[in-house]
Amino acid sequence: MLVNVKDEEHLKAYVKNKFYHIPASRLSNLRLGVAYLAFYESKKSFSEGSGINFYGKLKEVKRYKRYMCSEIPIKRGNEDEEYLRFELEELTKINNIKPVEYGTQLITYTTLYLLENAGNIHELKLKNRDEIELYKILKKISKEKGLKLLRKTDCYVLDGRVIEMLGHGEVRVDGRIGEAGEIEDELV
Repeated sequence: MLVNVKDEEHLKAYVKNKFYHIPASRLSNLRLGVAYLAFYESKKSFSEGSGINFYGKLKEVKRYKRYMCSEIPIKRGNEDEEYLRFELEELTKINNIKPVEYGTQLITYTTLYLLENAGNIHELKLKNRDEIELYKILKKISKEKGLKLLRKTDCYVLDGRVIEMLGHGEVRVDGRIGEAGEIEDELV
């Protein structure tokens, strides 16, 4: 689960004390089975260091009143507001996952594999195994050939060539349909 960090003061408290908290009213759709939490630092609040730099394994989630949090001073007079507190086992520093045109919503979900291998926020939004495999192939070609790989809403663009994931292992490259495994030969 990717979560937004308000500012530098909050980030320091979260990292030092291995937790994250959010008003319970702002988080209505917490998914079951969340095992890790990653901190998104916005361009607005963190400028140069923005992106994702830390993640941690979730230990427990508990409800409490805001006044019970001693790590971050209360500023808005919201002492009695109910918060969810995510306790983390350890925080892991990762290579910065950079924001692209936009960051993340209040809460976004991804996989640990994508979190550990992504270079930018777009890469965290791959939907299924086929798309991950296609992305790995395209990223490999991009690195080997020194080509820029862009992820658009519904396709990838590699050196001006449009690649679309159609499902069931099929892709379309510049209008021609084929198997994802064959794409490497076609794009090289």
